[in-house]
Amino acid sequence: MKLSNRTARAMLPVAIALLPIVLSAMSTPVDARERQVTRTGPNGMSAQRLTSRERTGDTLTRSRTTTGPRGNTSSTNATTTRTDAGVNRNVTHTGVKGGETQVNSSIARTDDGYAKEKSITGPNGNTATRSSDVSYDPTTKTLERDSVTTGPKGNSVTTNAATTRTEDGYQREVTRTSAPK
Repeated sequence: MKLSNRTARAMLPVAIALLPIVLSAMSTPVDARERQVTRTGPNGMSAQRLTSRERTGDTLTRSRTTTGPRGNTSSTNATTTRTDAGVNRNVTHTGVKGGETQVNSSIARTDDGYAKEKSITGPNGNTATRSSDVSYDPTTKTLERDSVTTGPKGNSVTTNAATTRTEDGYQREVTRTSAPK
């Protein structure tokens, strides 16, 4: 259907009036999304995955539920929150047998790099942690990474790594110290 010039001119003020509304709707971020995927194998059995995400302010929540061909279900729920200092993330995974694993982590800016904390708690309640500090000295062109990893039985490993840029590449020095429980 072709519009006459007269009709097109008559519709122009309406189109101009609606333009800000259309543009604002196009620029509004999507707050929630959901996706469902079903796959069927050559034997006719199907598996399904339902994924959703929702953003509210500085928090992003994601969840995924997977149902296998025999009805076994596992799920993962993750919440990531941006703060003034950095990012916090909490993830809970529930396996097909009902066991739950939780991973909590945070990363925060520092004056010369960042600090990172992470803990993992398994389905039997045992927890492992890692604390890391990363810094960069632009004068010496050195990146330093210091971390302490503590296992579920209390044993720990301290790692100090320094990587320095040289004229012909990089030089890296790493020391690890183990401490039994």
